[in-house]
Amino acid sequence: MRTTFKRAFAIVLCELLALLPASGAAQGPQTTPERASAAAPQPALRDVLQQGYLELFQTVPDMHFSAAEIAAQRAALEQGKKTCVTRFKDHAKAYQKQLEATQKELKQTTAFRISTCCAAKPKSWPTMPFRPLTAI
Repeated sequence: MRTTFKRAFAIVLCELLALLPASGAAQGPQTTPERASAAAPQPALRDVLQQGYLELFQTVPDMHFSAAEIAAQRAALEQGKKTCVTRFKDHAKAYQKQLEATQKELKQTTAFRISTCCAAKPKSWPTMPFRPLTAI
């Protein structure tokens, strides 16, 4: 009795699963592309550009950006580039100054050590008597 009930219930479910998609009742209201774009606001160009390449190439064909949005993004990227270049040049100048100061300090330290080391040398170096070798 239980097995027949389970079989009958399974058959009814299979029929429902087969008939509902065919009747269109399970799909819900149809949306046109105009309604879909109005319903879901398009993300900003900056947010879209932050996606990975695969996501970007899959989603961008459905998106449309105005010339003003593209120009604004280009200007923002150019400003970012200028900022990075300026920051890099400032760091390079700071490192150059640091390098020059370190070299100057090294020269002073080395000159001091050489002058103190060599100032204590004797006035005359001892000489060794030179005798020619003679054959024995």
